[in-house]
Amino acid sequence: MTAVFPRIEGTSPARACGCPSRQALAVRAHRARRAWLDGGCAIEDFAIDAGLRVRKHPLSAVAIAGGIGTPVGSAFGFALSRGNRADG
Repeated sequence: MTAVFPRIEGTSPARACGCPSRQALAVRAHRARRAWLDGGCAIEDFAIDAGLRVRKHPLSAVAIAGGIGTPVGSAFGFALSRGNRADG
């Protein structure tokens, strides 16, 4: 038994079954490439901006890093120490 798709007037057979055209695929590929490149530029801008902030305010950068690093390091060390205990 063959599947029969209704023909929509004014469209190609590929469009009638919901398949994207080559042009639509090319547009989507171009948008994906642009999004990838824009994301890379945003990451680069963030890294440059963070470097400038650290140079402008080094003490607050160290305080923030220490404030975040201390609890994270403590939690990580606690988790590792709990895994090495032998029952008995």
